[in-house]
Amino acid sequence: MKTIIIAFLLLQAAVSFGQTKEETISWLKENLEKNLSGFNNSYTDIHLKSINECEIILGYKYKSTAFEAVLPTAVKKIAKAGYSGFTPNSGGDFLYNDKVVAVKNLSTEKTTHHRFFSSANLRNAEEGIYDKVEKAMKQLAIFCEGKKINR
Repeated sequence: MKTIIIAFLLLQAAVSFGQTKEETISWLKENLEKNLSGFNNSYTDIHLKSINECEIILGYKYKSTAFEAVLPTAVKKIAKAGYSGFTPNSGGDFLYNDKVVAVKNLSTEKTTHHRFFSSANLRNAEEGIYDKVEKAMKQLAIFCEGKKINR
């Protein structure tokens, strides 16, 4: 009986640690790829370029110009539908405490501006997707702490 209890406690301890960095990246990659959309219809070809513990890089076109957005994984929240604090939205905006979202115009190679939010957002295609992605991004950001981010 003692052996069963010890085995059960060890199993619970292993489960309580959550996903690994690699599992979280894989989950986010899969869910971002199928749920990304644009702020409005002028944004097209929205796609995930890369993801690591510190940042998510998205590519998209605004009208005919290609852009790249760098979103830190340390997201404040993913806004529900309504007013996000900066703009009215239909939900799914990636929001931050500071102007940390870097947007680069790929034709001029210039970072155009830093913002509190991204022009790419999540579709509400799955129940609870905003909360799940927000939680995964925050978990991933823990692995980034103390690392220097180059922008």
